[in-house]
Amino acid sequence: LMYDYEKNGVIHGDLKIDHLDVIIDPVSFGMWVKILDHGLSFHLNDIPTMKKIRKDSSPGTPLYMSLNVLSGNLFTIEDDWYAAAVCIGLLLGDSY
Repeated sequence: LMYDYEKNGVIHGDLKIDHLDVIIDPVSFGMWVKILDHGLSFHLNDIPTMKKIRKDSSPGTPLYMSLNVLSGNLFTIEDDWYAAAVCIGLLLGDSY
């Protein structure tokens, strides 16, 4: 998340378990999480388009949305981190 945000100015906007893939490195046995499906991603320079999308529809998956987004505000990197925390909670077996 932070790499895409800091390096490319990209916010995912629809992070959820279905959009994550765990990759195991056979050499080091380390694990990597790859983020898939950037269909709702947007660049920070494209805020006018995102405002229009938010006005015309409600993109994303409500279960993973923060109160900020559910209130009709634009996605921020903090909202992506909120969705990541929900994913971790669900993967660890807690209920949301």
